[in-house]
Amino acid sequence: MAGLDAVDCLDVFASAEVVVGNDTGLTHLAAMTERPDESGPHVIGLYGRHAHTKWITGNARHHAIATPFSQMMALADRCPVRDHLDDALWSDSADLTGITAEIVADFAIELAGW
Repeated sequence: MAGLDAVDCLDVFASAEVVVGNDTGLTHLAAMTERPDESGPHVIGLYGRHAHTKWITGNARHHAIATPFSQMMALADRCPVRDHLDDALWSDSADLTGITAEIVADFAIELAGW
Protein backbone atom coordinates (compact mmCIF):
# COMPACT_ATOMS: atom_id res chain seq x y z
CA MET A 1 0.00 0.00 0.00
CA ALA A 2 2.66 2.48 -1.03
CA GLY A 3 1.89 6.16 -1.08
CA LEU A 4 -0.60 6.23 1.79
CA ASP A 5 -0.63 9.20 4.11
CA ALA A 6 -1.45 8.96 7.83
CA VAL A 7 -5.21 9.45 7.30
CA ASP A 8 -5.28 6.68 4.70
CA CYS A 9 -3.41 4.42 7.13
CA LEU A 10 -6.00 5.11 9.82
CA ASP A 11 -8.76 4.02 7.42
CA VAL A 12 -6.90 0.80 6.63
CA PHE A 13 -6.21 0.09 10.31
CA ALA A 14 -9.82 0.80 11.28
CA SER A 15 -11.05 -1.73 8.74
CA ALA A 16 -8.82 -4.50 10.11
CA GLU A 17 -9.48 -7.00 12.87
CA VAL A 18 -5.76 -7.56 13.53
CA VAL A 19 -2.72 -5.49 12.55
CA VAL A 20 0.80 -6.90 12.86
CA GLY A 21 3.85 -4.67 12.70
CA ASN A 22 7.33 -4.16 14.03
CA ASP A 23 8.16 -1.55 16.66
CA THR A 24 7.47 1.56 14.59
CA GLY A 25 5.28 4.62 14.62
CA LEU A 26 2.80 3.00 12.21
CA THR A 27 2.27 0.09 14.59
CA HIS A 28 1.68 2.55 17.43
CA LEU A 29 -0.71 4.53 15.23
CA ALA A 30 -2.62 1.32 14.48
CA ALA A 31 -2.89 0.64 18.22
CA MET A 32 -4.37 4.09 18.79
CA THR A 33 -6.88 3.75 15.94
CA GLU A 34 -10.44 3.89 17.19
CA ARG A 35 -13.63 3.33 15.22
CA PRO A 36 -16.76 5.45 15.81
CA ASP A 37 -18.12 2.69 18.08
CA GLU A 38 -14.91 2.95 20.20
CA SER A 39 -13.66 -0.46 19.06
CA GLY A 40 -10.54 -0.94 17.00
CA PRO A 41 -8.15 -3.53 15.69
CA HIS A 42 -6.03 -5.74 17.88
CA VAL A 43 -2.43 -4.78 17.19
CA ILE A 44 0.50 -7.13 17.61
CA GLY A 45 3.81 -5.33 17.87
CA LEU A 46 6.98 -7.31 17.25
CA TYR A 47 9.78 -6.15 19.52
CA GLY A 48 13.38 -7.19 18.85
CA ARG A 49 15.84 -4.82 20.51
CA HIS A 50 13.89 -2.46 22.73
CA ALA A 51 11.84 -3.11 25.84
CA HIS A 52 8.30 -3.83 24.74
CA THR A 53 7.06 -2.53 28.10
CA LYS A 54 8.41 0.95 27.34
CA TRP A 55 7.10 1.21 23.79
CA ILE A 56 3.68 -0.38 23.95
CA THR A 57 0.95 2.28 23.95
CA GLY A 58 -0.97 1.03 26.98
CA ASN A 59 -4.08 0.50 24.89
CA ALA A 60 -5.78 -2.79 25.84
CA ARG A 61 -5.77 -3.79 22.16
CA HIS A 62 -2.00 -3.28 21.79
CA HIS A 63 -0.13 -6.52 22.39
CA ALA A 64 3.53 -7.48 22.19
CA ILE A 65 5.51 -10.45 21.03
CA ALA A 66 9.03 -9.86 22.22
CA THR A 67 12.36 -11.53 21.59
CA PRO A 68 14.38 -12.75 24.57
CA PHE A 69 16.54 -9.60 24.24
CA SER A 70 13.50 -7.32 24.34
CA GLN A 71 12.23 -9.16 27.40
CA MET A 72 15.63 -8.81 29.07
CA MET A 73 15.68 -5.07 28.33
CA ALA A 74 12.23 -4.76 29.92
CA LEU A 75 13.19 -6.68 33.05
CA ALA A 76 16.47 -4.81 33.49
CA ASP A 77 15.02 -1.39 32.57
CA ARG A 78 17.78 -1.01 30.00
CA CYS A 79 18.01 0.43 26.50
CA PRO A 80 20.56 -0.77 23.95
CA VAL A 81 21.04 2.77 22.61
CA ARG A 82 21.05 4.72 25.88
CA ASP A 83 23.19 2.13 27.67
CA HIS A 84 25.57 1.58 24.72
CA LEU A 85 25.07 -2.19 24.62
CA ASP A 86 27.13 -4.03 22.01
CA ASP A 87 24.70 -5.58 19.51
CA ALA A 88 27.34 -8.08 18.41
CA LEU A 89 27.11 -9.73 21.82
CA TRP A 90 23.33 -9.98 21.85
CA SER A 91 22.28 -10.12 18.20
CA ASP A 92 20.97 -13.69 18.21
CA SER A 93 18.61 -13.05 21.12
CA ALA A 94 17.30 -9.88 19.45
CA ASP A 95 16.68 -11.50 16.05
CA LEU A 96 13.05 -11.18 14.98
CA THR A 97 13.37 -14.32 12.86
CA GLY A 98 13.09 -16.20 16.15
CA ILE A 99 9.45 -15.11 16.21
CA THR A 100 7.92 -17.56 13.76
CA ALA A 101 4.93 -16.87 11.54
CA GLU A 102 3.13 -19.65 13.40
CA ILE A 103 3.54 -17.85 16.75
CA VAL A 104 2.19 -14.62 15.27
CA ALA A 105 -0.68 -16.37 13.47
CA ASP A 106 -1.72 -18.36 16.53
CA PHE A 107 -1.76 -15.20 18.65
CA ALA A 108 -3.73 -13.28 16.00
CA ILE A 109 -6.28 -16.10 15.81
CA GLU A 110 -6.65 -16.06 19.58
CA LEU A 111 -7.10 -12.27 19.72
CA ALA A 112 -9.61 -12.13 16.88
CA GLY A 113 -11.53 -15.16 18.14
CA TRP A 114 -11.29 -16.94 14.81
